Amino acid sequence: MPRYMVIEARGVDLLPQLYRELIIKARDLAGVDWDSKGCYAVPIFIHANRLVIKVPTPCITWFRSAMLSIDYAVTVRVTGTARKAKAQALSIPPIFNLNKEGP
Repeated sequence: MPRYMVIEARGVDLLPQLYRELIIKARDLAGVDWDSKGCYAVPIFIHANRLVIKVPTPCITWFRSAMLSIDYAVTVRVTGTARKAKAQALSIPPIFNLNKEGP
């Protein structure tokens, strides 16, 4: 059973970089277990500055740990169904206000 991570970045332009960096850091944390557990991450939904990715359950700890080292994004929620993840990505208020001016 896969898990779905709802991730929010500081800006829309950072989403491709976030995805690449997340895969690299999770792979480094997993080491040899990466291939044996069949780890992958598939982006299934993008809205504004939020990204929903599908991750196998045995690999979710590595992805959550990798998110801690990325300073321009946060994990909003981890859920069990794609439908719930999409609904939460749309309904949870934004953490980073994109319209705010200043630092």
